[in-house]
Amino acid sequence: MNLTETLKKEWAALLLLALPFGVLPFVWGQLPDRVPNHWNIRGEADGYAGKTFGVLLLPLLNVGLYLLLLVVPAMDPKHKVSSRQKPLRAFRFFMPLFMDAIFFVTLFQQLGYAFDIGRFIPLIVVFLLLVIGNLLVIGNYMSALRPNYFIGIRTPWTLEDPENWQKTHRMASKLWVGLSLLLLLLWVVVPPQTFTYLFFGGVLIMALVPLAYSFLLFLRKDRRPSGDASS
Repeated sequence: MNLTETLKKEWAALLLLALPFGVLPFVWGQLPDRVPNHWNIRGEADGYAGKTFGVLLLPLLNVGLYLLLLVVPAMDPKHKVSSRQKPLRAFRFFMPLFMDAIFFVTLFQQLGYAFDIGRFIPLIVVFLLLVIGNLLVIGNYMSALRPNYFIGIRTPWTLEDPENWQKTHRMASKLWVGLSLLLLLLWVVVPPQTFTYLFFGGVLIMALVPLAYSFLLFLRKDRRPSGDASS
């Protein structure tokens, strides 16, 4: 995409990228010289950094991630992805939105507000997983992409078999949406520390089950008689 086309189609993502840099001049003088930049599982600050590094790290990572998603097609040796495709455009919007949410949650703490960061960071991640789960199926987004090295559920078996790719993404979408909705419900009803463990368990399931499912599809197809075209 040229510059004019990028500005026209990516304006919402670009605004999200610029938002932290637009806010920081108004609060910079209120920030201490050293700010918390790491929190333990209980949401307690256990790591600190200088103000410039600690505050600007997330906005700069946000810009870097966006640029990476923008140039991914040019890095694909098999030219299976395009920067104009809906999945990449969606990720270029939702990832800056996710990073901005993390940034403002941490900024509130760095400004000294009483804010339980350990309570809200997992909630933001769950919302991101819910969005990704929906993107996998709504509008058949992942069907717009062929197996590739950069975006999607990339296992040795999905990358080598378009049918495996499609079935694995369909199953993963249902799993991610279902578990994300369950985690949102649990966030409301269980104690924060208990939820943290449930959150990590849920994320682990979301990561491992599609991997195992992809492998099982491979085994099933590999054992199918060569003349059998049934699914």
